[in-house]
Amino acid sequence: MRIRATLVLTSALLLAGCMNSEVGDYRLDDVVAFSATCSAGIAAQRGQVWTAAMVDEVLDDMQITRGSGVPTGEPEVQIERSFDGSLFWAELEETADYTFHAERFAEGTTVEEARVGTDFSALVEADALGCQFDLGLTVDLTFREEAWKQVDGTVIISVDQTAVISDNRCEIGSCEVEYRFAGAHTSGIGGDRIEETEEE
Repeated sequence: MRIRATLVLTSALLLAGCMNSEVGDYRLDDVVAFSATCSAGIAAQRGQVWTAAMVDEVLDDMQITRGSGVPTGEPEVQIERSFDGSLFWAELEETADYTFHAERFAEGTTVEEARVGTDFSALVEADALGCQFDLGLTVDLTFREEAWKQVDGTVIISVDQTAVISDNRCEIGSCEVEYRFAGAHTSGIGGDRIEETEEE
């Protein structure tokens, strides 16, 4: 009976999400597109449509995970923009107490490989479906208190014409959006790492 009670208690704590670290699910509040720009090389109308979309529909949810099972790797941040089905991820590094930084650069990627959604597709694939571009992601997170309940974040997403030698480069210049937000930690469970999932 004692073993059974312990198992039930452990399961309940896992389901409730013990928020004693950065791992878990976050609801993003007060998300603002601080800036959204496209430089020369993008058709003006196409760039305007993209920047307007980035401002009108912002990031929704965030997850920080170390992987399922008995995780031992570095934390990975996953940020969703569900309006167009985009998902952005990168490995996090703790740079100071309760402060994290992440950078990811995908060179010569495609919309499908990068898991960016329809708004990004309309921007980079207007001339050629499946064309290659460069995707950059920078994430900075600062937790407000030791309880890990609240976090302030900045996310910068960029798309650029790739320098990869290819006959299938996207005909784009450079576009970038910077989001700033406050987040509320809603669960401590976490989930699978995207990199691990893709390699299996």
